[in-house]
Amino acid sequence: MTELRCDAILNKMGDVLRMKRNAAALIRIVTAAPIVSMALLLVLFLAVPQLFHGVGSFLMAVLFIVIVPLAAYPLQKHLKNFKNKGREGQRNLAIVTAGAGYALVPCSCGTSAPH
Repeated sequence: MTELRCDAILNKMGDVLRMKRNAAALIRIVTAAPIVSMALLLVLFLAVPQLFHGVGSFLMAVLFIVIVPLAAYPLQKHLKNFKNKGREGQRNLAIVTAGAGYALVPCSCGTSAPH
């Protein structure tokens, strides 16, 4: 009887730990920089549309601030310098693509920030 109670308690503890790990993984994904950037760009576009020079400008910002950094993950397996470096290679390539994307945003808009 006591063994059954201990097993039940251990099973419940295991379930709680699995739920915590799943919640932590979800939080890591949802708070990833490109996801947060997309949410903030969307809020800015909807709340203060004059910050962008139309929908095209908004889409270019999404391309360079969200999509280009995310492209690091599928690109990693095709780039020799990052190919066999696992997660560390993904992170390093993500830093490079994020920097490139951020640097290209002003070039894509054709103008500086609105005055």
